[in-house]
Amino acid sequence: MSKAEQIPSEEGKATETGPEAIERVFMALHPKVRIDGCEGWALFHPEVEHRGNPGWLHGGLAATLLDHVSARVANSALGGPAVTGKLEVRYVRPVPLSGGPFRVVASYEPPKPGRTLRYLVRIEAAIVDEAGNLVEASSMFVPRPEFQGERPDETGG
Repeated sequence: MSKAEQIPSEEGKATETGPEAIERVFMALHPKVRIDGCEGWALFHPEVEHRGNPGWLHGGLAATLLDHVSARVANSALGGPAVTGKLEVRYVRPVPLSGGPFRVVASYEPPKPGRTLRYLVRIEAAIVDEAGNLVEASSMFVPRPEFQGERPDETGG
């Protein structure tokens, strides 16, 4: 990579630009989510490209991670593609760029017996380390309009 394709960071390291760096950022923000019943989780490995303030994860990227994992859980809960209706994020502590991987978790309350989730699911999510929550989110998801009332097999989104 030539010097023209690198941007110096406050930490003194060169931050790569170009297709490879963009791919690393994208893949880190779309980790594989594992679903188990009413819960889902993924691992996030922060990179220098994810920096906001020096040494910390950018807050918008933290929100994107929480939304991504929450959406996968909502897709499972609603039985098909869902979209974010509301996302509220609380920044408890900064997420350091070092010390990962971090666990991103999301869950919902199962419906009461005899009821199903068809039109709305509330998800609670967090980015966590060994000391507890770093960033928390509460969200509401609704089925994509073209799938309301249907139960397609496709659960991506």
